[in-house]
Amino acid sequence: MVNEQVPERRNATLGEYQEHIEARLAIYSAWVLLTALVIYHAFHLGFNGGELTSIEIYLRAPVVAFVLLTVIARSTGFPRWPTRYLLKLTGISLIFLVLAQLYIYASNVPGMLNQVPQGLILGFFVASILSLRSFQDWVLIILVPVLAMALIAWIGNSLSVELAAILLGPLMISLINCLLITFIQRVTIENFKNYELAINDPLTQLLNRRAFLPLFHHDHSRAERSQKPLSVVIADLDDFKQVNDTWGHNAGDQALREVARRLKDCLRKQDVVCRWGGEEFLILLPETDSNGAMRVAEKCRSSVSETLIDIMGHGHTQTISLGVATLTGGESVEELINRADRALYSAKKSGRNRVELARVTAAPSSQKADNIPDIKSFP
Repeated sequence: MVNEQVPERRNATLGEYQEHIEARLAIYSAWVLLTALVIYHAFHLGFNGGELTSIEIYLRAPVVAFVLLTVIARSTGFPRWPTRYLLKLTGISLIFLVLAQLYIYASNVPGMLNQVPQGLILGFFVASILSLRSFQDWVLIILVPVLAMALIAWIGNSLSVELAAILLGPLMISLINCLLITFIQRVTIENFKNYELAINDPLTQLLNRRAFLPLFHHDHSRAERSQKPLSVVIADLDDFKQVNDTWGHNAGDQALREVARRLKDCLRKQDVVCRWGGEEFLILLPETDSNGAMRVAEKCRSSVSETLIDIMGHGHTQTISLGVATLTGGESVEELINRADRALYSAKKSGRNRVELARVTAAPSSQKADNIPDIKSFP
């Protein structure tokens, strides 16, 4: 579900969130509607002492069919329809049911109209919660069917002041409900945008350090429990000050955005990259040993440096240096980052535009217990 108020990059995430909420609404509503239909059926038979007429069965069949379809779809994953379609179909069928029954009462037993409003209001209320997400939805799903039924009743001489008064209340309640749902949806989008600002770097749209560190600590703990490898890469743009000095800070921002995009394109879905600060980036590689991390780092290096970056109409070669470190037993997050940072420093000192790996060797017994990094370059 695309929303113009949310950055294009995050529309997929917002759509997944809304789909998750609507899926839960759909399954709960389906069971509630099934229960309500069973109770209504029992009361109907109890008060009337007879079976449902064929017309009543036909009117309720679409509601039951779409409710069962919703339960099946959410339980088995088939059919793969978006949940909002199932909700709208259920809402439309419910509106059709309550309006058809109202028309039957108006045409055949007008004296019973005073018993209709509560059920009518409930039907409109449930239908509006299920299917309305905008004013356009209210017009198409509720207003148009109500006007169509009113026209049919008028042609059939069944439309009366009492019937119009009965319709007006539920119609207004559904409109208010629709406006409230629309407001809640906008508040949700605003909260989503604020959350994005809180966790993302506004320039590159990568995670910021504040949001990245909890993920790092989580993956660090999981790697220690599972004894699976975990690697980290620190990347820093070479001579980036020249870009700002030559073309200005706007050009520098443009280059940073492009580098961020290229780095992200080099990673797997489970990998995480953040803007660590300035022109420095930190990449987290879960379940990745040193060899795999070196390959990823080299892929990032070549992606950035071997293709020109368009800056203010000029092709610019931007190189990048990277330091790689893989978690060792008992090493903290801070220690792992420090080792990667020292590897990055070595890459800078060795001529830039290269990848360096910090391997940890055991310290001799005469030395301190601290591990000493043995930094080696990518072949």
